[in-house]
Amino acid sequence: MRFFLSSSMVAMQPYFAQDILDPGGYFYGLNLTTKRLIFGNRKLLMNPHAIIVGHTGSGKSVLIKATEIFQTLISTSDDILILDPQNEFKEIVEKYGGSYFDLTPKSKIYINGFEVSDAVFYADKDTKEKFIATQTKYAKSLVAAIMTNILFTQEHATVVSRATRKMFDKIFAQKRLKNRQPYGCSGRRSGWNWRMQKMIMIDLS
Repeated sequence: MRFFLSSSMVAMQPYFAQDILDPGGYFYGLNLTTKRLIFGNRKLLMNPHAIIVGHTGSGKSVLIKATEIFQTLISTSDDILILDPQNEFKEIVEKYGGSYFDLTPKSKIYINGFEVSDAVFYADKDTKEKFIATQTKYAKSLVAAIMTNILFTQEHATVVSRATRKMFDKIFAQKRLKNRQPYGCSGRRSGWNWRMQKMIMIDLS
């Protein structure tokens, strides 16, 4: 891994001279040379991913709120998912009517990493085999992370693979998938809002 200083990253600035006026683009700032506004649409690029670099207090969070959150809400129908370990976005999420989920150890929300969806349960054999293979890799990674100061050997991997296979074979042997009600929800499953809200913030601290 190579580390970059923010002063070095300035050399990678993509809009130093040429104006960027993409259709449907977000306002990202001012061109330093031409003094014209910058409107960029990352969806038009082959790789739309982005990274914001800056020192503490330089306004990284403010830029995200002004572009990726606010402009997305008012100009698109996109859903927004925020993973926020520092809990910086809770206030703005609640202000815009989003849903906040506290996933810290003190919360009562749990995620089942081995959950089988209806799409997988009623799929063909090949799809189920791919699902089991993916979940087996996840199980190995999970067990290896839990085994602090213990070497995760091939023997351990074999045991985990066997246990994972046995668990999912038992599930797929059922005639229908048994749906379990989410923890902490009252009423029938149909009363639970399964669709992500417009904006969701997850606190992982």
